[in-house]
Amino acid sequence: MNRRNMMNAMVACPGAAALVGGLSACATPSGQGAGTAGDGVPFFLYDSFTTSPFSGNPAPVVVLDAWLPVPLMQAFATEMNQSEVAFVLKGPAGWQIRWFTPAKEVPLNGHATLSAAALIFEKYEPSARELVFQTTSSGPLGVSRNGTSYLMDFPRDDDPVRVADIPAEIEADLGVRPAEFWVNKRNVLVFRNAEEVRAIRSRLTKSTAWAKGKHVMVTAPGTGDVDYVLRYFAPLLDIPEDPVTGVVHCTLAPFWARRLGKNSFKVRQLSARGGDVATGVQANGRVLIGGPCVRYAEGRLHIAQAMGRDR
Repeated sequence: MNRRNMMNAMVACPGAAALVGGLSACATPSGQGAGTAGDGVPFFLYDSFTTSPFSGNPAPVVVLDAWLPVPLMQAFATEMNQSEVAFVLKGPAGWQIRWFTPAKEVPLNGHATLSAAALIFEKYEPSARELVFQTTSSGPLGVSRNGTSYLMDFPRDDDPVRVADIPAEIEADLGVRPAEFWVNKRNVLVFRNAEEVRAIRSRLTKSTAWAKGKHVMVTAPGTGDVDYVLRYFAPLLDIPEDPVTGVVHCTLAPFWARRLGKNSFKVRQLSARGGDVATGVQANGRVLIGGPCVRYAEGRLHIAQAMGRDR
């Protein structure tokens, strides 16, 4: 997705180096209120599921000392125009996290959680080996260091996929007809191989009838050391295609575990930016999702309007 708004708001670092000093993302630094300090609110730009800047999935991470009003967090996420923005703060019960797409707040997200965890491990708690994010709708989410990567412990999708008839319109909207069509709270399209997944040219919109108001993930067996591949389309959230996705593996890892008879996987997402994800299904049914992140910029967000506490 494009970075125009993001790069207008801050200055990128050479390579993955961090930017030193603050900058203004809004008109003036005069606003004071919840989540602000006199020198502004720190925010950081990460690329997740990659070791190279400007690949993987971009995620702004904003560090607060109290929650901002929801409309303000939503406005910032819309301005950033990325798949998700993570807002984090450390409260009495530990680190808390919330996620906003350009369209709305969501109950769970993978790549922005990975980026937020990388930031906390690198900058705020460099001696920690594990941390737990508290969420309002998805329970505690553990994250641990795994060498130079980070491994998230996420809940398994509790809505099992069910096989369905393949809608006739799919081929016109994607350019390739899937071999199988499954549904739960998302549409899961299974293709024969990675080449078919790579060849997809999506014409999906918010009003695509056969999608029935659900996001669309497409997947196929991998080759070599890659167990499965995928792409993910979420126009309902103003995300035509997500570059590299974490949370969908709460569905896909158990799905492929049943098919492949194994519980750990190397995964490749075949978007234009591309990325690699490690996934697994634990004995307790929860799903592990991991990979590296790279920070390439940071700055200060100054809000000009008055802000009251949200909660």
